[in-house]
Amino acid sequence: IVFCGKTGEEALNEAKEFIGKPLLGKVRYAAPPADCVIESVSDGNIRIRFETTQRAITPGQSVVLYDGEILVGGGFITVSNPT
Repeated sequence: IVFCGKTGEEALNEAKEFIGKPLLGKVRYAAPPADCVIESVSDGNIRIRFETTQRAITPGQSVVLYDGEILVGGGFITVSNPT
């Protein structure tokens, strides 16, 4: 996980400040950014919820998060829970 230019525990601490804040997320390079929020940060993981269903999210893929046009973080998907 990289968040606000930091890694490890520092990245997780930075991510906590974005819980509940509207962000944009991308799972695929060519996909348009989609509205999402960070729901929780715990056990070295960030849980993200997209407002709309994203196609075929798969563990091992990257996800990147933007605050407007500013890249704030990214990491690798470990679990996908479609709802």
